[in-house]
Amino acid sequence: MNLCAACPMLCEDVEFSVENERVVNLLHACDVGRASLCDPNRLLRSGVVALEPQSSTDSSARFRLVQEAASLLSSARRVLVTGITSITLESQRRASDIAECLGAALDAGCLDTSIIAGPTIARIGEITASWEELRDRADLVVLWFCDPDSTHPRFFERFIDPPCPRGSRRVLWVGTKPPAATHRGENTFIFVSAENQIPMLQSLKAVLQQSPLEKDACCRVMLDEKSIEQLCEAFQAASCVAFVTEQASDSIGVLASERVKLVRLLSHKKSAFQIPLGAGIHAGGGNAAGAQALLTWRYGAPGAIEVADPFGSRSSPGESDAIRLISRREVDAVLLIGSPSESLSVALKHATSTLRVVHLCDAPRPTAFSPTLTIDSADSLLATSGTLLREDGTRVVLQAKFSSRHPAMELLLAELLAAINAINTLGPRTIRGTP
Repeated sequence: MNLCAACPMLCEDVEFSVENERVVNLLHACDVGRASLCDPNRLLRSGVVALEPQSSTDSSARFRLVQEAASLLSSARRVLVTGITSITLESQRRASDIAECLGAALDAGCLDTSIIAGPTIARIGEITASWEELRDRADLVVLWFCDPDSTHPRFFERFIDPPCPRGSRRVLWVGTKPPAATHRGENTFIFVSAENQIPMLQSLKAVLQQSPLEKDACCRVMLDEKSIEQLCEAFQAASCVAFVTEQASDSIGVLASERVKLVRLLSHKKSAFQIPLGAGIHAGGGNAAGAQALLTWRYGAPGAIEVADPFGSRSSPGESDAIRLISRREVDAVLLIGSPSESLSVALKHATSTLRVVHLCDAPRPTAFSPTLTIDSADSLLATSGTLLREDGTRVVLQAKFSSRHPAMELLLAELLAAINAINTLGPRTIRGTP
């Protein structure tokens, strides 16, 4: 068995072998994993084909590129360190060291940091569980405006479709349209319009609290009382409820709070927990959860760090996230580490020509934007070893399948940090970032 780190699912049951630095006999991988692992551009940069022009493989050439990158970043007025979702926890620690040395802004690009109210878990907490607990315990799965098939390939196959040890498993799809894919077992679709999500959640809480429903309010927002009754009856009949959600799209954070409050109320009556799914295949890499966890432990927040400082940093969600800093031209240099998310790629594409971007690249080079300087590192899927975190907090270990002609990302970051420290005559603790 091998670990596929193409997306945050981090499937550990994928089978493949490597012959002549090519992936062969690939089994159990989803379309995303298959496309990533078998990408011919990935094979080319791994050394199967002749080196690309202007390659940074040669150690002396890499030394010059690292020195140039250090000079560029050290001379910037304000630097943003971002990306970091495709690299290991060990490399993410090195990236944080560089951000602290530069007094840089630091953001992994997760959606929570773009919401004004900040991360839900920091505001009111969450009752969550591992994906295996959903598989082994939940006899009722509520997919609230969430379609894992579109963001988390194989989530159904691995954690919902397997038989429930407690008997049959019922799946309720709540949203604006039924799922495109069909799944085995009892599946029921309940229509709720997008604008009625919060009123529906509040109405469900009222029923569970045995409070009278305000019928005028229900009519005013056109809630279907039969849908409320159907959901409450399902809650009542279940012995364990898993409430699966995707990242809330509201910019304020009210929707995420209401979902958490409903799950908390359910948990007072029976086993119930939330499975908050992240960006999945749109996160830019398989270790987005690891980036958020590391930043939280180091700075007290999963991102939107104004100035990286281990002795006291401030997070400004909705203000200092990577997308806003780039679009508002508040930074004049970006250190992009690893593969960017889709939204980050778009922001960099539309950035002004004055923005200088240093890209430490661990995958086939992106075509959406043109960095000022690119330095290649070992491939993040096939030639990297280290620790990753799944979105539910489960720790997994990635083992390299072959040696790369490019340096490991952790080593490359260590070389860049040393070069920056050598240039920074005022010392690595000088804070130059000014939000």
